[in-house]
Amino acid sequence: MVAFDNGQEALAAFTAYPDSIDLVVTDETMPGLRGFDMSRQMLTLRPQLPIILCSGYSAHVTPEIAQRAGIRRSWPSRSRSIPWLSPSIMPSHPKQPPSPSAGAPADGNC
Repeated sequence: MVAFDNGQEALAAFTAYPDSIDLVVTDETMPGLRGFDMSRQMLTLRPQLPIILCSGYSAHVTPEIAQRAGIRRSWPSRSRSIPWLSPSIMPSHPKQPPSPSAGAPADGNC
């Protein structure tokens, strides 16, 4: 997992290594570059990249606009909880996590 608090920095890292990212979860409101604009640029490099756009509020991006842009899910974080997010990731990311014997922490902590 890689985390950024700036959309331009996240896009630069993705552009340098586009095949090393399996899933993007981003906020709409970030310094440097909005999540929607960052996502659209990422999708030009990898059209099938699973992206979930989170926002407490966005006057610019509705779920329909996000979906037309290729973003798999938009998540109005004030109206949804983490249990809603989990199933929306799994269909986008079919890889199974490694088993504990393959080096993952036995207690599930990352």
